[in-house]
Amino acid sequence: MSKVVNLLTKDQSEVLQEVCDIMNSVLCDRRKAYPTKIIDEHGTRDYIASREEHLESVMDYVLTTLGCVFPQID
Repeated sequence: MSKVVNLLTKDQSEVLQEVCDIMNSVLCDRRKAYPTKIIDEHGTRDYIASREEHLESVMDYVLTTLGCVFPQID
């Protein structure tokens, strides 16, 4: 992996490290429910997300972040 990281720009390397840290944190967190907020046309309200919903949301964030820095993976 170090050969691949050496080919990345500093920004790409930092984003990749951030994404790895996020994924490590999420996968180590074994809670079954996650307090969050929903913001929509009706305003903001509290919501309890399931583990599946939380993982899906984090994966969407990670893929969007990676897609911004590595456009060829879109």
